[in-house]
Amino acid sequence: MRKIEFSVDIIEAQDDCLMVSGRCCQNDICIGDEFTSVYNYRPPKSIEDYDPPEDYNQRSILVTVKRIEAYQRDWDRLDSGWTARLKLKGTGFEKIKEGDFLGSAP
Repeated sequence: MRKIEFSVDIIEAQDDCLMVSGRCCQNDICIGDEFTSVYNYRPPKSIEDYDPPEDYNQRSILVTVKRIEAYQRDWDRLDSGWTARLKLKGTGFEKIKEGDFLGSAP
């Protein structure tokens, strides 16, 4: 399993799903992929602190990507670096906040 990461900028709760808008940060994200954790990165104190970034405040979730919306259409895959809106279903929505990162273990 590959490691995926998505930065969350905007959250919209809808019935039984969560819509999150943000950026694909690491590896492509596909329909059916699962995010297993939500976390933040510590702000660096110096230039040496930038590599590698240290995550903290990690919480367990289990959400599945059900839809990817980008550039006014639906996609099966979101390339790294692209911004999009993801439709998520699963458990742990209450742990996800704007400014967080969604991730999966490699």
